[in-house]
Amino acid sequence: MKIVKIVIAVILIMSALGGFITGEALPSVFMLVLGILLIPNVKEIITKNLKFWNNKAIRYGSYIGLFILASLFIDSDKYANQQQSQEQSQQVEAKQEEPAKEIIPPKKQVKFSTDYDKSELYGDWELTQTFEEATPNEVTKIEDNSEDVKILHLTKSKYQTSYPYGAGENPTFNYTFNNGYLSVVTGKMKMEIYGYTVLLSEDKQLIYVKEKSGLVQVFKRKN
Repeated sequence: MKIVKIVIAVILIMSALGGFITGEALPSVFMLVLGILLIPNVKEIITKNLKFWNNKAIRYGSYIGLFILASLFIDSDKYANQQQSQEQSQQVEAKQEEPAKEIIPPKKQVKFSTDYDKSELYGDWELTQTFEEATPNEVTKIEDNSEDVKILHLTKSKYQTSYPYGAGENPTFNYTFNNGYLSVVTGKMKMEIYGYTVLLSEDKQLIYVKEKSGLVQVFKRKN
């Protein structure tokens, strides 16, 4: 009988230690106490000091009570952990379902058209913001007087850009314009060095210039 009690005691003590590691503290305490009480040497020490422990009804009743308490609290801890896991999963799903805060680029605020006359592009245009076509909500706004301020100058056949607060003026190039596509070319060879799809806003105050790479630049008419 002693060997059986020792085996059960060892199992309970090991389970209790595992419970402490996994965070089930309260049921682990009951299992640890029960395991220690089942060790024959411990039982003899307690019996010598506490005579009522000789009473089998009290002793076995205590064993059963501790086992029941441990079982009850193990179940409640598991339920609490399950509830917590479910709540965390729901919170994660809720966050994933929340729409991202949208920064609306001008293309969505202003109506743009591909049907306009080339002459309506003549003049100076100042860069106001940029974004990637694939991620239109991630807008980079151009701060006033910063080195990123870009001026686009278009005449009947000449294309030029400049950075008045930074690198200054770039060379002047020729360009062609067909069906809303602006092709910047070099000299007599007419090799394309830049190519853009250009849209003009209905109020003629903004142009939407998209590179082949997907980079979009939005310019406002410079007075």
